[in-house]
Amino acid sequence: MKYILFLILIPSISAIEINEIMYNPEGNDNLKEYIEISGTNNLSNFTIGDTEQNDSLTLIKFQENSNFSLIVEENSFYTNLNCSIYSASKTIGNTLNNEDTIYLYNNRLIEKLTYNTKLAKNNNKSLEIINKQFYEGYSPCEPNKDICKITTNKEFFYYPETIIIIPEKEIRYKINNITTINYKITENIKQIIEIEAIECAISKKIIVFPRKIISESYINNFSYKKNNNKKIIIVFLTTIIILIIKNDIFN
Repeated sequence: MKYILFLILIPSISAIEINEIMYNPEGNDNLKEYIEISGTNNLSNFTIGDTEQNDSLTLIKFQENSNFSLIVEENSFYTNLNCSIYSASKTIGNTLNNEDTIYLYNNRLIEKLTYNTKLAKNNNKSLEIINKQFYEGYSPCEPNKDICKITTNKEFFYYPETIIIIPEKEIRYKINNITTINYKITENIKQIIEIEAIECAISKKIIVFPRKIISESYINNFSYKKNNNKKIIIVFLTTIIILIIKNDIFN
């Protein structure tokens, strides 16, 4: 009996969400506030609002092959970014300066998001929403940074150097089960050290190499000198052969 297998491909659909809020930039807020929506580049028929006012959206620029839309104020300078740009009105809602709740509608409520002013206040940082938590950042029309990325000051370490974690966000780290971002290597042996991002439950392992009595730079220089000596010998022998041949010819 023959069986026919039908494979049905279902396209992946990203959720439409409020992804980033620039609510209180440094200095004059005029023309600098924005709300980033992820999951779509088309906000036709959408409405944005806060607790006091709703605004219909006017398309400024449509960007193909983008997963983001940016809602800005009239005459905003955020118009040359690689996502679709929509204008709300002179202000987004009744301005975004203070603690507020943002509502996104498309004939129905898509999302409701309440924020406070503990982070990203008057420092040119935005509120990035990652896993339903707020973090300071700034990435209009781009994916929010991976808070779980583990980055160190170097990729290869030797005794007695120091491993320094460069945190992406305000999360805690452990190095060899010690909560720190600054770890001094104290053993002159080859070893594996584990770095963990605690809130993310992910880890990264790095290899530490012992310091050699003869450094790698010394070995490299010595090899280079030996190679030079070989070249000198070859040139010298070649010169002698040429002289012998010439002497035979003329004699």
